[in-house]
Amino acid sequence: MLTKANNIHARPTRQVGFVLKTHGFNGQLKIELEDEYKLSEFILLEINGKFVPFAIQSFNQTSGILKLSDFDSIEDVEDLVSAYSLDLRMNKLILLVFL
Repeated sequence: MLTKANNIHARPTRQVGFVLKTHGFNGQLKIELEDEYKLSEFILLEINGKFVPFAIQSFNQTSGILKLSDFDSIEDVEDLVSAYSLDLRMNKLILLVFL
């Protein structure tokens, strides 16, 4: 029996913040979230028109410092921040979550 694949690109999303810049040398990001939103286990980044999930290793709500799983150097996150689709009006990478 064939089952339908779950197309994550068809699911509704909500913008919850932006990636502002890299932070430190250990693969961290400085982000800006909407005040009322609390991060869960993963976030989505829209990269080349596709929603790409990233697992969250840690997040400091006070400082806005986010550590993604498997991003362990500044080079890893620099590639992520600079190489993918930026919202050119805001010049920031957009954080999304599923509704």
